[in-house]
Amino acid sequence: MDHPSFLRAVFRRWWALISSAVLACVGFYALVANKSAPWTIGATELTAVLLFYIAVWGAWEDERRARLGAETRAEHGKPHFALEALDGEIHRFNPGPHFFFIRNCGQRTARNIRFDAIVSRSAIYAIRLDEIPSLATEDGRIGLTFRFGVDDDHVYQGSVMQLDNFFLDNPSKEAKMLFSVLIRFLDGTTERTERHTLVCEPQPKSGFTMKIAPTVST
Repeated sequence: MDHPSFLRAVFRRWWALISSAVLACVGFYALVANKSAPWTIGATELTAVLLFYIAVWGAWEDERRARLGAETRAEHGKPHFALEALDGEIHRFNPGPHFFFIRNCGQRTARNIRFDAIVSRSAIYAIRLDEIPSLATEDGRIGLTFRFGVDDDHVYQGSVMQLDNFFLDNPSKEAKMLFSVLIRFLDGTTERTERHTLVCEPQPKSGFTMKIAPTVST
């Protein structure tokens, strides 16, 4: 809250209230009812104090509505993503070149889009989706490239064989494997995050299927 502007708003409202007919009505009542001077002064002062509190409440309500309006405008149209995986069964002979795709479904352009590493069950592999400088709605659906490796010093260009190795790291033999995908990006100057879930289902003989579901954004 900007305190000087808030105080100015309070005094503007208070002046409007005490300049209205309220205090005149108090004086008129005191005259008609033949009230004493001390009573009239006390009633006038009490009325002025009550009007001051009404002015404070009104200024606070204006500030609250303005803040809520600004927050609503900020939320409306913010970037949010459809993160997708290649449809169908994927095997080691799939040529690619893209196995992941992204689309900005919001109205504003997202910048500096980064992805946290997706780590395999035994933490021996990691999928590192490559950063995107910016993504606007009109860019449509674009393919994502990725690198592969847990250790920052040993990261390689991603391929379908490395994806297969990633999902083969399944010591508990899960029928459906879920991995968190965290997207970090700038909406103007505001840092935001959006979390999705990568779902992998290993196939009985070989290969796997993937799909990605959104979960939450901030």
